Amino acid sequence: MPMLRALLPLTLALLLPDPASTRGGIPWEADWAAARDRARTENRVVFLAVNMDGERANDRLAKEVYREKAVVALAERTVPLVASAFAHGSGVCPRFGGLRCAEHQQVDIRARDEVLQPDADGFVVAPQHVFLAPDGAVLLSVPYEVTADELEWCLAEALRKHDPEAEVRPSSGARPPKRLVMDGLAPAEGAGGPGPPTREEVLELLRELKKGTLEDRGSAVRRIMTADEDEAREFAVQELRRSNGGGKRGGGGGGGATSNEAGSGPWARQEALVRQIGRLSPPSWWVVVEEFAGNGDEDLRAEVAAALEQLQAPDSKRLVATALRKERVPALEGAWLRALASVAPDDRASFAALEKAIRKHKEGLVRVQALVGLGWLAPSEERNGLLLEFLGGEREELARAAALGLALTREADHLEALKARVEGASPALAGDLEAAITVLETGSLEPLGAPIASLCRDEVPRERFFGMAR
Repeated sequence: MPMLRALLPLTLALLLPDPASTRGGIPWEADWAAARDRARTENRVVFLAVNMDGERANDRLAKEVYREKAVVALAERTVPLVASAFAHGSGVCPRFGGLRCAEHQQVDIRARDEVLQPDADGFVVAPQHVFLAPDGAVLLSVPYEVTADELEWCLAEALRKHDPEAEVRPSSGARPPKRLVMDGLAPAEGAGGPGPPTREEVLELLRELKKGTLEDRGSAVRRIMTADEDEAREFAVQELRRSNGGGKRGGGGGGGATSNEAGSGPWARQEALVRQIGRLSPPSWWVVVEEFAGNGDEDLRAEVAAALEQLQAPDSKRLVATALRKERVPALEGAWLRALASVAPDDRASFAALEKAIRKHKEGLVRVQALVGLGWLAPSEERNGLLLEFLGGEREELARAAALGLALTREADHLEALKARVEGASPALAGDLEAAITVLETGSLEPLGAPIASLCRDEVPRERFFGMAR
């Protein structure tokens, strides 16, 4: 009898459905052609979600993000379609409730044929989200994973782009994703592949690497770097620990010219790998670079700070704050401030640290970087007030930094202030103002890459935010 009582809860747990699968989710359309007809007839935005099995980012979207109340509420105002080539059962699909697997598989076929951009091998980016006007024109798209707050922002923005008069009220936490493409699709990235590999693919790549049979080891390593798997992270840690260096590459840790490249000194391997992690890896990879945040080499610390800024992992907040507290190189102190704002945008301590640096630091470069970093913080009257104060100030470099910080917010409310500042501005300030205005009008952060690198004297590119250098 005691054994029966012990087994009863387990038996019930096995019989009951997964709570995630029973929550109300996005009401996906079952038929591609009918959905497109509905969009045209009812003048609605088409919301296309591309998803795959066996990879954690895709799983989080399917099981959590597509069931968030705010996301569902906005998706219901669109014509939502989900494209997945995988089968999940013979009846109603447990992954995408309300559909049968044959239906989302047919959507996948039609979407690849009519909307998506396959790479040379026929693969498409997954996860990926595309928002179409009723006539099929792409309003915006986002490759790779998005959070619920970011997807909510995208839905609201697509609805507003389609109908500027639409009453759309996203929650205060809604944020634009960093990999945002307005009025088009993001191309498939050759080095990164069509999306993160599945767990099985990661394990197979690791086996091949161990055997030494791969012709292109570098491509395999970069592919592994996109995976949110423990084995992938453990492999990367061992790669970083191999052949530790002991000297400087040159360049002063991020404070010199922008031509500094990873991979040209005693810490060459570590610098190159950390840079790739910042560009390709999921947020969970912050733990891979953790032990190098306090490294004695300034150039390697610069790579780590930039990687953490791009990874935007909330769990890395303590690591970044500690590195900031211990840093004594001004250029790197500014880089850690930007990283802090990026990983902890809602934390009051982040704003306090940046405000203190802006108002009291003796080094102008640190003040500049802190003003730029304000753009990563969550919206607030204090943040906006500080940026607008320095935008209108007399010190040109601080006005330029404030303009770039306002651009990073991607809040169109700042357009008027930026445009008003153009009149009488110096060529350098006017150039940064024009870049900021372009960002707020188009949504893409790419125009900020060169201005921020120049003003902040960045030697480490932030390719995840601003794209590859041209």
